[in-house]
This record gives sequence, structure tokens and C-alpha cells, in this order.
Amino acid sequence: MARVHDRVSCDDVPAGERADSAGLDAGEDGMLRAGEVFAGFVIERQLGSGGMGSVYLARHPRLPRRIALKLLSPDLHANDEMRARFEREAELVARLDHPNIVAVYDRGVDEGVRWISMQYVDGIDAGALDLATLERARAVEIVAETAKALDYAHAVGVVHRDVKPANILLARATAGQDERVLLTDFGIARLRDDAHQLTRTGTFAATLAYASPEQLSASPVDHRADQYALACTLFWLLTGTAPFTGDNPAAMIAGHLQHPPPPISGRRADLPSALDDVLATALAKRPGDRFDSCSRFATAVREALTGPPGAAAIRPAAPTVPQTWVPPSDVAGAGVPREQTTRTTATDGRTLWEEPGGRASWTEPNQAESGKSRPAQRGPRNIGIAGAALLVVSAIVIGVVWANTDSSSDNTASRGGQGTPQAIEWSGALAPGTAGAPRALEALTQIDQQGKEVAKPSAAITPAGDGHATCAPVAIATTAGTPHSVYGGMKLAVDQFSEANPDCHVKLRVFDLGGAEPAADVAARIVRDPSIAALIGPVFSTEIQRVGEIFDDAGLPFLTPSATDPALSTNGWHSFFRGLAADDAQGTALAKYLVNTAHFRKICVIQDRSGYGRSLSGSAVSSLGSAADPSCAVEIGRGERDFASVTAAIAAAAPDAVFYSGFAEEAAALLPQLRRASVTAPFISAESTVTPDFLAQAGDSASGAIVSCSCAPVVTRFAADYQALNGRPPGPSSVEAYDLTTILLKGITSAHANRTALADYLRAYQGPGLARDYQWSATGDLATPRTWLYKVD
Repeated sequence: MARVHDRVSCDDVPAGERADSAGLDAGEDGMLRAGEVFAGFVIERQLGSGGMGSVYLARHPRLPRRIALKLLSPDLHANDEMRARFEREAELVARLDHPNIVAVYDRGVDEGVRWISMQYVDGIDAGALDLATLERARAVEIVAETAKALDYAHAVGVVHRDVKPANILLARATAGQDERVLLTDFGIARLRDDAHQLTRTGTFAATLAYASPEQLSASPVDHRADQYALACTLFWLLTGTAPFTGDNPAAMIAGHLQHPPPPISGRRADLPSALDDVLATALAKRPGDRFDSCSRFATAVREALTGPPGAAAIRPAAPTVPQTWVPPSDVAGAGVPREQTTRTTATDGRTLWEEPGGRASWTEPNQAESGKSRPAQRGPRNIGIAGAALLVVSAIVIGVVWANTDSSSDNTASRGGQGTPQAIEWSGALAPGTAGAPRALEALTQIDQQGKEVAKPSAAITPAGDGHATCAPVAIATTAGTPHSVYGGMKLAVDQFSEANPDCHVKLRVFDLGGAEPAADVAARIVRDPSIAALIGPVFSTEIQRVGEIFDDAGLPFLTPSATDPALSTNGWHSFFRGLAADDAQGTALAKYLVNTAHFRKICVIQDRSGYGRSLSGSAVSSLGSAADPSCAVEIGRGERDFASVTAAIAAAAPDAVFYSGFAEEAAALLPQLRRASVTAPFISAESTVTPDFLAQAGDSASGAIVSCSCAPVVTRFAADYQALNGRPPGPSSVEAYDLTTILLKGITSAHANRTALADYLRAYQGPGLARDYQWSATGDLATPRTWLYKVD
């Protein structure tokens, strides 16, 4: 479908000026005219203009695509802050790939004017809806879809900071395609910027109505600020007013900071009081009292609205129950029951880390930041939320730690021994980031490159070691932002280490490769800092390709917990280490498992047309051999939802299994259609479906599905510790980040504190982690890569 939008919702385009222009006003100096070519794009018409610049509808010169072309006002090119803000929007959003997020295609400078080309959505923004006729089921759907976009962004370290109706775009429904919800204006809207806009566009009050208390009080802001704004948005969609209103900005600020959220049932009588409880949680003044994620909030909203008059209950047809398939037996070693030990705070035990702005801060372990005094999460009485609250409370009361302080080490005081490895209890282990899903995605087994099952790790070294470490102050850097689960895993490891080893102070330093500063300049700042011994990151493969050479030339060990592009290990770098299997290793291992271990003989392969889907299916098909049935090998496109022809072909082939390589949204739509077409063969997919959205949208059809991922499971004790410290469940790559940080801490405390010695230590390292055994080859890949398999209950 054409992705167009007649009301581009930009923070810099005032609402009164975002009209559906029929064309350009020929009398406006400096405006582009219809038919004019700019940066290679053919201008069709102006969509809007404002204090930051103008937005145009334009045609791509070589593709049948219409785009939104955003231009920075020439008057602002001399303004460093505005120019950086414009560049940041392109840099951040270009890294996001989600069907509910407006995409950025390209950026550049033409004729001295900065521009960004963006996805162009045919529809309106949520701020333009007729609320008098808006059905509450549609309002809830808009919020639920926006929640998916936000949770995805938070998982990769991006906080929106300006969620509001005007930044939620609604693509018009077309034949075969329902209305789509897309979030726009990522990474650019901050309260400070809005204050500057007050004198230019008068839009400050509109944004202020959705600002969280922490933004208004200049406190640290994380993903929970977006949840607060999303709750304000739902309030507005259902009532036509924001929770806190006033005649002036001071009155609204006072409402956000001091007043309890008003009951929404008091403003709209047909809404149930259960929704008051949900909004009271999402609009809590303390971020720690809110829901764990935006999707958890959206789920609670749906549950609160189930049953009362006027609620539209839409239930899919019951799918055919998939055939029972019992995977080969799990050969993991028997788990040892975990010991719940009370956390002991060492004298002066503390963690030092540096926030993105460069400010170092000391946090005492007994403060709220550690999670020990975090109150139980409030919310409606439903099982999911009660379970989350119980998890937090249990973690606080029990104070579980991974450190086993019983050690017979006789190391000297200058070195910290590794201590006794801690036994791992695998019961209840889940795929990362899926703790709040309606169905459990449980850890099944690990497989090697030949597709054979291998034992799960039975024990792991822990950050605490023997508690005798002493060292000069040292820093470990990361390019994962504070909302990212990578940072959360690192922070947990350093926190546990610092509590047990108060005489060895380790600082976490956070750098942003996606900000206004060029990535190469950020990398240069990192390597110039002699206190930094190593780096956990970069997180993305594209970032590593851009700056990896800088780190390698400086001899700085850089360990990625998440980047899986196979090309990264072909650069000849000596200080690069990957903490998980690359994509090609995963595809090959999964294919061999299906054929050699699970003994499937007829497999239908479905791939989407994305680079990811084709790469994964390519490596898999080459190893499936004759088991890949060409009669049911099909391709699907991103955004497709009607798979009648695909399901017919697969049903006719009657396969033993269906392997899908593609993204979660299409998988969630495809799987129920397969079941309704009486295709009961096991459904196997890869790590793009390791999401709560897939499990929720696929419903009962997902039962028994197998998902492969290079990512490690989250065990119960790790989840509890992570939640207590970070205020949210562990997400993708959190376990790998925890393991890699632990390994670095062991190296630093065993007389390998400088970069050269630490790199040598890593090249010779071999030891067990929570995710897997770690040992690296000369290229920086794992010497024995493992792929995890998960099963939907």
C-alpha cells in the first residue's frame, strides 16, 4: 500500500498549520513549488510548516514511492541546538525497524538545506480524531498499537519523550489492510526544546499536557515517562481532555507534580471504575510505581474494559489445535535447587556509573535506585499485574544474589578470586523480554552447530567473586543507553561486584553513538580516555561496522552482547569479541536440528522479502537439503495480512513442519490462518518472533511453536535481581551483557586492568556464564556457538 500522510505530525509543525494543503502558496518566498526537484525528489505539495521548517509531499525519482520530505529552516542552520535536534531525529529513527514506527529513509544536505525523507502515511493524526464519535474500542486499539512501538524502542535504548495524540498517525484502512497506527517524531522532543518553542509556535501547552513528573522536575527520565504520556493520551482519547488541565502552564505543572490523577469514570460515566485503577498506576508520580512496560499498561486497559456495556469484544475464530509434537529429550544437566540467600551490604558497598550527560553519580546499595525500597506496583486485580508485583516484592524481601561468598581462595589482597560458581536453576526460564506475554515462551534446549542438543550450563561464575578484590579505580564503557536492557545487565553485574568488593571501584560510563555528535567522534572520545579498560558494545551491527576500526586500532577490547551480522568477524580485528552466535551460525544450526535431531523430512519454508528473512532462510535452506519442499516454498511481503494462497499451498503439501523466516507481525497473522486451513504441522520461526506481541496476537495458534534465538533465556533469580535494581523486567541481551561484564570484572581483578592485558586475557579465556560457555576464536566469534530453542506453552 502507499504509505502517505496528509497531516504530517511533527513537533515543529503547529497544529493550526498542519492542514491538508491543496498545493503551495505561490506567494510564499522560499517555499518549494509543485513540480520542483529538490535533493532528487519531485515536490508535489506542502504538507505543513512551522518554527523548525517545512514538510512536503514528494515523489521518489526512481521508485514508485511517495515520501514526506522534511526540511530544516535555513534560519536555524546557524543554531547548533536546532541543527543537532534535526540530525538526531534522522539518526535515532533510522535505527528503528517496527511496523508501528514511521520510518526514516534517508537524510542529507542540498543547496545548503538539511533534509530528511520519511515514510508518508495516508491518514490523520490521533489529535485530529472526532472524539464525539470515537468508539472506545478504537481508542484502546490505538493505545495498544502505540505501546508496541514504544516497548520496541525502549528495548533498543530509545525513549520517545513526547508521546501525544499529534504524534500518533493513523493510516487509512484500504482493501485487505485495516487501519494502521504509527508513532512518529522519535528522539527529538524534550521539555527543554518545548520551552524554547513557546515563543515560536505556542505549542508548549499541548505537549505539557502529556509530560511526566520526572520530565517537569528535571529528574532522570527513562522508558516509564513514555508510559505516563501514553496514559495521558488514552485519557484524552476517551474524554476529550487531558488528566491535568489549567489556564496556564503553571497550573498544569502543579497537576502533574502534586495532584492525584482524576478518576476517568468521573469525566465519562460509562467507563468502569476498574479503569481508574489502571490509570492511577500508569499515572503514578513515581516511575517505579507504574507498569513494567507500555504493553502491560495496554493489556490492563483491555481487561478493565472487558464486559461493560459498549465494549466491543472481537474474538478470532478458534484455530484447529496443532498436532502434538514432542521435541527430542532435553539433555541438560539436572538443575540444582537454588539457595535463596539474604543480600549482605558490605561497608561502603556502592556502584559508580556515569549518566549519558557525563555526570558521575554514586548510588548507595540501600537506596531506592537499587530497588530495595521500591514499593509493590499498584494496579487492577488481575493475575498478570499481581504476579509482576509479587516478583518485585519477593526480590526485595529475599534479596537474592548470585554471589556465593563461601570461598577457600587464598589469593593475595591485590587479586580477587573467581569464587565458587553458582548453580543455575532452569525451571521457569523464559525467552528474554517475554515475561509479560499471555503465553510462556519457555527455554527448551541449546543446540550446537550440527543441530545436536547440548547440556544447558549447570553453573556460572558470578560478579562477586570471593569478595577480596582490590584495584585502582577503573571504568567500563557502554554505548547502550540507560533504558536499554544491555545497560541493565551491566549495571546488575557491577552492582553485585561492588557490594562484595568495596575496595575495587568500577565505574560504568555511558556514551551515545546515536546522538548529534558523529559516531566516529564519540568513539574517539572513548579510546582517548585512559580510565576506560574495555567497552560493552556497540549494540548494533551497523554501529560496529562504522566505528569498530577505531576501537581496534586503539587496542580497546569491545564486546558486543547483541550484534549478529556475520560480516563483523571478517574485518581482521584483534580486540573484537562477540557474545552470542552470528546469524549464519543460527540458521545452519536450526536447519540441522530440524533434519538430524527432530527428523523432519518435509519442511515448507516461508520467507519474507526483507534482508533479514532472506539471509536466515538462505543459510537454513542450504542445510535443510532435500527436506525443504520446493512445492511449498513461498515468499511474503512486509505488511501482508491475507495469506490465503500461502496457506492453500502449504495445506496441499501436507508438510511435517513449517519454517518461517521473517518478522513477528506477519508470523502472528500467518499462524492462525494456517491453523484454520487445517495445517497442524509444528511451526518453527527465529528470533524476530521472540516478542510478547507475537505470543499475544497469534493466540492459541502459537501453542507448541518452536522459536530459535541466539539470545539466552532469563532464569528466575536473574529476573528478580534485574527487576529489583532496574525497575523493569530483563529484555533482549541483558543476560549476555551481564555475562560479558562479569568476565571483564574477572580479568580486571586478576591483574589484567590495562587494555592490552585485558585483550590477551579475553583471547585465552574459557569459562561458564549464565547464558553459555565463553571461549573466543581468533576472529572474535565464539569458538563453540550455541543456539537456544524455545517452545510456546
